[in-house]
Amino acid sequence: MTAGLSGRRMEDAMYKDLLIPFSTFPDPVPEASARAAVRFAKRIGAGISAVSFDLEFHPPANAIANMLLDLPGMVATATERAKANAISADRAFEAACRETGVTGDVRTFRCEESRVTGFVTELARLRDLTIMAALETGVQQQYVAESVIFGSGRPVLLLPAAATDVPLKTVAVAWDWSMPAARSLADALPILRMADEVRVFTVGDEKDLPSSRGFDDLKRHLGLHEVEAVCEVVDGGRRPIGDTLADYAATRGVDLLVMGAFAHSRMRDFILGGATRSVVAAPPVPVLLSH
Repeated sequence: MTAGLSGRRMEDAMYKDLLIPFSTFPDPVPEASARAAVRFAKRIGAGISAVSFDLEFHPPANAIANMLLDLPGMVATATERAKANAISADRAFEAACRETGVTGDVRTFRCEESRVTGFVTELARLRDLTIMAALETGVQQQYVAESVIFGSGRPVLLLPAAATDVPLKTVAVAWDWSMPAARSLADALPILRMADEVRVFTVGDEKDLPSSRGFDDLKRHLGLHEVEAVCEVVDGGRRPIGDTLADYAATRGVDLLVMGAFAHSRMRDFILGGATRSVVAAPPVPVLLSH
């Protein structure tokens, strides 16, 4: 078992500057997600910034369509909805910062919806960690998350839609000796040092892994960072890898899952690996992703 947060100096944490972007259309980020992000910042001793968007919508220049469908009216409704969602999220965030004593600030950008992804990705490049709330119907939010994961060069913490907090009692690391897994392990070290229990697991039947690869060197590396880990190989039963990850988190009482993100580029679009796709769409627990 590693030393808990009370046994570590808060100054040892690498994460000092967090970001949470608020989706404002069509669905808002839940207030619970904003509060969970602030609680997590408090837990690791970080400051946090929020960004929301006062979106601009422009109807197509088609007089007949505008007349038949009342596109100007639809645009006005969408604009007001996005603005109201932004105000609601900002207020919840500011209230959570006051209640917890966390240093936080919120900025609102007025821009077209198509520019949101680029804005968030650029901001994430100058933050230690970006927190993304997964929405049950949030296709746009999912696309923003993917862009930040693969375009910012920084780790991303995905919050399930129902998350109200991010405890650090049991943290699990999905390990397969790959480059993304190594990146995620390095990014997670400050958090692993705070956890009460660290578990490292490999899904034995998910990839062809050399049998000569054991956990001794990994344990040595973690030990030098004052992290003691329980390591194991699990059998996924040839199920989709996302199901295996969710089952492992549930059966081991995992509070936070750490894993690498895989993607291939084709025609400038993201083609996600199976585990990444399922986790981004519906994270079973809070997930720290790195690429």
